[in-house]
Amino acid sequence: IFPGSAWCRKLDSTLRGVIKEGLRLPRRTATHYLYLPQALGGLGIPSVDDEAHVARAAQAFKFLGDTRDPAIRAVALEQLRETVAKRARQLDPSKKEDLELFINSSAAPGEGRAGDLQSLWSSARAGLVKGGASIELTPDSAILHTSKRNVPWHKRKLAFQAMKEEIGQHHLDLIKRSSDQGRTFDSLSLHPDSSFFTYTGAFLSFYQYRFIHKARLNLLPVRTVQARCHKQVPSTQCRHCGRDQETLAHIINHCHQSLGMVRDRHNAILDRIVRAVPEHMGTKLKE
Repeated sequence: IFPGSAWCRKLDSTLRGVIKEGLRLPRRTATHYLYLPQALGGLGIPSVDDEAHVARAAQAFKFLGDTRDPAIRAVALEQLRETVAKRARQLDPSKKEDLELFINSSAAPGEGRAGDLQSLWSSARAGLVKGGASIELTPDSAILHTSKRNVPWHKRKLAFQAMKEEIGQHHLDLIKRSSDQGRTFDSLSLHPDSSFFTYTGAFLSFYQYRFIHKARLNLLPVRTVQARCHKQVPSTQCRHCGRDQETLAHIINHCHQSLGMVRDRHNAILDRIVRAVPEHMGTKLKE
């Protein structure tokens, strides 16, 4: 029995509300930040809907490429042919190219509605589309293709991970398109160490942990953000210096009241670099 997509989406919606409430994040927080892998700067929370889709696609791939038991592959191919014959009458179930066209697309040519025909194959094609993957049927097995990997059947355990990587990249692309909450992800996604604290929360209080997520997504209650949220603000100018708009970048880098802290921060970083370089060079010389 496959969990329905509507049920999965409803569960995801409930979990998102709980997570946002626990992190004190507003409702307008980008959903993609929750599902974005930690190595790319997100929270790495699994989506039930994504997991269900990818699991179905991976299972279909395992059946269609089974080289250990030809009977399993034969039954799987026959079931796929029956599904194609009933759902897409313009396709020829006896042709390998038409079978691939059906299972790798969300809608095949001439496909009609068949709501009463629910099977692994009708569900797996949605998972392949969502996972950015396609299945190539070979004479004696199958190969799963994604934009970054080609997974042969004998490495079938990598199929799930390959599609998960594609979904993670999709979430990253979508959050980067946000001119408001996606500004920092060009740099955050460059190296996993940018988000090491999300794995353990070590050396951080709950307040600091919550603050970091709001800062990354530009959700701190500065005046420009409040104005975008249609809240009453006397002005979007900085409440301290009054020279520029009160944005997070202005407060951290430009506000005259903060320049002392900015200077101290830069001096501390420079001091650490100066102390580290001679030690590093000395180690290299000894080698």
